[in-house]
Amino acid sequence: MAKYTSDKAARLFYAAKTRSLGATKNTIRILHGGIIAEDLEYRDDSLVKIKKGYRSWIRKSENRAVTNAALDISVNYFGFNPLNPEVSLRNIDFNKVILVLVNLGYGNCVPELNKLVEVMISLKEMEELDTCASCKRPYIVPVTNDTHCPRCRSLTMNSAITRYSKETINYEEPTAAVKLTVVDNDEEGIE
Repeated sequence: MAKYTSDKAARLFYAAKTRSLGATKNTIRILHGGIIAEDLEYRDDSLVKIKKGYRSWIRKSENRAVTNAALDISVNYFGFNPLNPEVSLRNIDFNKVILVLVNLGYGNCVPELNKLVEVMISLKEMEELDTCASCKRPYIVPVTNDTHCPRCRSLTMNSAITRYSKETINYEEPTAAVKLTVVDNDEEGIE
């Protein structure tokens, strides 16, 4: 009789891929479940003590940017639910989220996978979390206290850059509400 079913073997494979990205045993437990985390083998040099807490980590602008991107990708493309994060993280393939982040250019922040998962788990009690004023998506408020998410801000900036980078700007003169008419005695009058 086989030790693992094909489903469990596939889950172990995905967990091993997550571990190769630098995930700790606790992160694998969160993403793939406790049984899978216990079945994986860990090298002694991979068991590095990581400082708990994300508050000081998320203060850096590049970490905040990668967290916003991961949150946006997870919610809008993979069905992540910030109100029920632990169950929701197990239902999505977080390796694909990381792959999308790497393809978007956030590859230098991928070793911080453990912090990223910790932030996504604690979204409910995070004070910096808000919803965008225009698209109603969740995002982490930057230090500038913008009311719009990074996606809406970039769309606004792109449209402004496109509009003002043209040689000529289309501008139509507003039509006047005043009409000039000619009266009988060859004088102009205003209606």
